[in-house]
Amino acid sequence: MKLLVDGVPEHYNLPWHWAWEHQFSNPLFPAFQWKSYPAGTGAMLKDLRERKLDLAILLTEGAIRDIHQGNNSRIIQFHVDSALRWGIHVGVNSTFQGEEDLRKAKFAISRYTSGSHLMAYVWAKKWNRELDDERDFVLVENLEGARKALSENPDLVFLWERFTTKHLVEQGEFKYLGDVYTPWPSFVVAAREEVLLHASEEVQALLEHVNELTRNLSRRNDVIDILCRKYRMKELDAMEWFTALKWNMGRETSIEELNQILQSLGEMGFVDKNTEALDYFQIIYPVE
Repeated sequence: MKLLVDGVPEHYNLPWHWAWEHQFSNPLFPAFQWKSYPAGTGAMLKDLRERKLDLAILLTEGAIRDIHQGNNSRIIQFHVDSALRWGIHVGVNSTFQGEEDLRKAKFAISRYTSGSHLMAYVWAKKWNRELDDERDFVLVENLEGARKALSENPDLVFLWERFTTKHLVEQGEFKYLGDVYTPWPSFVVAAREEVLLHASEEVQALLEHVNELTRNLSRRNDVIDILCRKYRMKELDAMEWFTALKWNMGRETSIEELNQILQSLGEMGFVDKNTEALDYFQIIYPVE
């Protein structure tokens, strides 16, 4: 079975992009099909539900929330253990000057259950603000949609990965007001339950391969050059991002750790507080 895997076309997914691009150079590499999703986690979750995908690299909060709401998938490994740095943006002509000005602002989001949606709740908790899905959000589908929306309504707030949007700030399209960080590991690998039932060996082989590739990439002397070339990052930005990055390379994950993450998500209102880890996770490749 040739697995169909998807993720965002961003620097966090370098190991998966590298594996896809180099798989044909070695006949022992597990074959898979890669699809990029610029629209992000919400779009990928929709296609997992519709059985258009087998595996997806998703934002942790989005994956758990959608599984809680009936998505027949399971998280099989963390992809990135470090927090994700979300930049807080408005249009360059916005009247807002800082985070404290955003108490009543609306948020531009790619989709419901996407990171841009759920992280707005994380940000709002800091200010004791209650958000309403119908009142406080405007759907823009993706980054390009956000650029158009913020040009037309500069007082919309848009949360997106800091280094992906940094060039839009530097060229005077967005105004950057600060950051909000995920209080949990930022990315996971999830698979449909049907795939885990019928193709577990293929899934495990692919994870083993990508984990090994991740270890090799993280030790390369030219990894900063690779990031700059593939993702058009500036060298200082790539160095800052990579210094804070902690890819998961197949480490063992404990039930206690998973329950702590669920507890944090429960406090945010994303899942029930009495939920259990095995409702969401099926860790199939633990490595010390």
